[in-house]
Amino acid sequence: KQNSPEEEAELNILKDLEKSVGQTSKKVEKVDGKLTGLKNGFLAKNLQAEALSKLDQRVKVAAEQFMKILEQMDAMSFPENFSDCRMKKKGLVKTVQACLAQCDKIETGISDHLAKLQSKNLSE
Repeated sequence: KQNSPEEEAELNILKDLEKSVGQTSKKVEKVDGKLTGLKNGFLAKNLQAEALSKLDQRVKVAAEQFMKILEQMDAMSFPENFSDCRMKKKGLVKTVQACLAQCDKIETGISDHLAKLQSKNLSE
């Protein structure tokens, strides 16, 4: 079925948000990859703490982006008959929630690794 121009306009807004989610998600993937590298010892121990705090900052910025996107979607309300918009929004909300969960997981990984580094430094 053909959507009304009004629904198409809303769908385009959702598509733009979806693009933002994709871009931010890629940044989170990069951070995750770098964290894995650090855990595998791809950086001298004395440089790891600084690198971890930079990664932590990047994850926090990404999480903030995801929250802003959720807020934008939260502010969008559609008439009953805008079923495509409703479905797209619902799917996007789930995606963003999964991305936020991944951010939390990475932040936990960062603080765990930092704690490990600090306890090793104390024992040396």
